[in-house]
Amino acid sequence: MWRCLVVFALMVLCSCSARVRGPHGIVGGRAADGFFYVVPVAGGVVLVDTGEQPDGALLRELVAGRTIVAVLVTHAHHDHYAFAHALGSVPVYVGAEDIRRMRGETQHQGAIQRAQRAQNGGVDNLPPVPAGVRPVEDQQRLVLGDRAFTAIALPGHTPGSTAYLYEDVLFGGDAAMARNGALAPIDEGYSDDPAMARASLRRLTGYAFRTVMDGHTGITAMGPDAIARE
Repeated sequence: MWRCLVVFALMVLCSCSARVRGPHGIVGGRAADGFFYVVPVAGGVVLVDTGEQPDGALLRELVAGRTIVAVLVTHAHHDHYAFAHALGSVPVYVGAEDIRRMRGETQHQGAIQRAQRAQNGGVDNLPPVPAGVRPVEDQQRLVLGDRAFTAIALPGHTPGSTAYLYEDVLFGGDAAMARNGALAPIDEGYSDDPAMARASLRRLTGYAFRTVMDGHTGITAMGPDAIARE
């Protein structure tokens, strides 16, 4: 009997951990190791990243039949945008330099990615480029549905890493994550330029946010005062 209870508890824990809920009606899901977020707007939803779940089952579940108005990609690592190509002509906003990365014109330079590329014959294993891809620039204000999102360039993790400010929420991707009680980039081994990634965080000091929704931790109550100090 107790074994059944343990198995049931683990199933509930896994189910809950795959879904998160934040302010403003935002919900998120973890596809493989990365989180994506669904933001309700007039006429549908905006996605922040898509994850890499092959069939997009969790994403489709959380979208719940609503129109996808646009996708905001935080950076061009496959675990954050791999499913975007399956969304047809939906606008997919990506930091300009990372579009080149998606197309294979440049390569990931993190130590871990270089090691993986060496094992893969010298090439990165890239998902298809989304049909609706278009560049987003630093400080660009995107009005999607009835809501505004501000793009904030945070180069270093990748050259086109971009956070998005929505109301009092910062979507930080892997460039601005909740780590050990501080706001910091992901582990250095995954970043093109770790020093630049740390320096980029200082750009967030002028923004008012109270919640961080990042690529791997989920949702954390955290503001710019939590930026990690070198």
